[in-house]
Amino acid sequence: MRVLPAASPGQRITPRYGRSEQKVSARRFLSDTALRILEGPTSISIMPNKKFSKSTSAKKAAEKSTGKPVAIVAIGVVVALGLAVFLSQGGANETAATSTETFDEVTTEARHLRGPETASVTLVEFGDFQCPTCGAFHPILRELLSRFPDDLNLEFHHMPLVSIHPNAMGSSLAAEAAGIQGKFWEMNDLLFENQQAWSPLANPDQAFISYAERLAMDVGQFTRDMRSPQVQERVLADATLSRELGLPGTPSFFLNDAPIPIPPSYSEFERIIYDAIQSNQ
Repeated sequence: MRVLPAASPGQRITPRYGRSEQKVSARRFLSDTALRILEGPTSISIMPNKKFSKSTSAKKAAEKSTGKPVAIVAIGVVVALGLAVFLSQGGANETAATSTETFDEVTTEARHLRGPETASVTLVEFGDFQCPTCGAFHPILRELLSRFPDDLNLEFHHMPLVSIHPNAMGSSLAAEAAGIQGKFWEMNDLLFENQQAWSPLANPDQAFISYAERLAMDVGQFTRDMRSPQVQERVLADATLSRELGLPGTPSFFLNDAPIPIPPSYSEFERIIYDAIQSNQ
């Protein structure tokens, strides 16, 4: 079974997304308050115990029908330069209530997919661009996509662990801003390949801008988009999902809808992918 099927039959999913495709309410933001991240996740993940296709809270479903903001567990991510706040008006126990609404109905149009849409196996990564382990896995994932070009695709979701990676949120915003111009995966590559260069910087924005220039992007638009509520909202939607799934850290992987532990080697990762492809034939 494919992870996160298209929201409607025949809908084409591409790595690019537009502002009209944002599905999380902008009313959850206040421009003068920064976010705080909850304690817990680390930069090395163990196997999560929930499926990626879990349903969302009943309160989120109620928001779609009433148009009112939803109470959510406070997830926080510290954002430089006074980014927006994601309001919390309820307790964690409320997220246990289920509805028929699934994650793909909320954010499918904005997801980032690398590889053929027709692939029989989808590998989902929840990652942090400043996480060294994620950086180490980046060339491995690229090699796996090259090894199975017709049968595997990769879907990326943000999980910035700003309590230990102060530039994680900024790098996620840079990737999403690049995505608006159709360059999400190109920026993804540059961020991981140059992680050691921008990671220790007090303010890495100029490094991100230099990557946008290298990708021949509209730098003015890129800079504005990095600070836009729509881009902040997209990253926070992923952060919310990672909390709801109970992911312990980065990277966290799902193969189709099933969580998998971090493979100890490339050959083991290749075997897992191969077996999944064979089981889908």
